Amino acid sequence: MEYAGFKFKYYSGEDVNPFLKKKDNSAQWWDGEKLFYDNLTARDGDEFAGRITKLYRVALAAKKVSGRLADTSLTEKERVLIFYLDLWNGKWTGEYDTIHTY
Repeated sequence: MEYAGFKFKYYSGEDVNPFLKKKDNSAQWWDGEKLFYDNLTARDGDEFAGRITKLYRVALAAKKVSGRLADTSLTEKERVLIFYLDLWNGKWTGEYDTIHTY
């Protein structure tokens, strides 16, 4: 699914996570993408996207990101979404820069 130029790998507009029964990380990534989508479609969606993009650009300039987060073969919006998911994942696990396989 794509919305506002952001391409979602797991979230496709469902109300319920279809990956809950799988024994991999897909359910977790679906949750993160849905949260990102919900923020994009909220009243302040443009501001949300702008803040995340600005944070990503600052981290990139400071060389605080690596792997897929710095891969220029991806669009900036793809990297911003991965950056958000990396931060979101790190908030709960305490590990940042962990989703290079996304």
